[in-house]
Amino acid sequence: MNPSPEKFLALDGSASAPRGGATPLILDSILAAAKHTRPVAAQAAVALGQAQRENDMVMALQSSRTIGKAVGLVMERFDLDDHEAFVQLVKWSEKADVRLRDLATHMVKQSNDLRHVTTATQPSDREQSPGVTLVGRPDAVDDRGLDALRERGRHGTGRLRP
Repeated sequence: MNPSPEKFLALDGSASAPRGGATPLILDSILAAAKHTRPVAAQAAVALGQAQRENDMVMALQSSRTIGKAVGLVMERFDLDDHEAFVQLVKWSEKADVRLRDLATHMVKQSNDLRHVTTATQPSDREQSPGVTLVGRPDAVDDRGLDALRERGRHGTGRLRP
């Protein structure tokens, strides 16, 4: 038993009534499902947007903390206040054509790595701060690690920008 084409949706998407004027049960089910699906889809979109905002906030907080640590390293190394150290980080970031958060991440990782090496080779010098391996002047940039960051940006996730 083949159903007649009049019992299904017309080409324009509207429901067509079969001969005799009654709406078929299939169309009622489809229309009822569509009526209930829209609010669920809207709620899912809202939930997805909220999850994305929460993720962005977590990433921003993490970047802020890392940049703050890098500011502290620059303050210690070059005897600068917090504002001067932040301005210096921004200058280095612009000069090296690297995003500030990537530069800060690199500096903190470099400092941690150096601290672990120093601790492993000289356990009696734990109290001594290892600092960062930056050059002695705040107006110059140590390109040793920044070249790797630039290369990763060019060949990996796209060009890194400040």
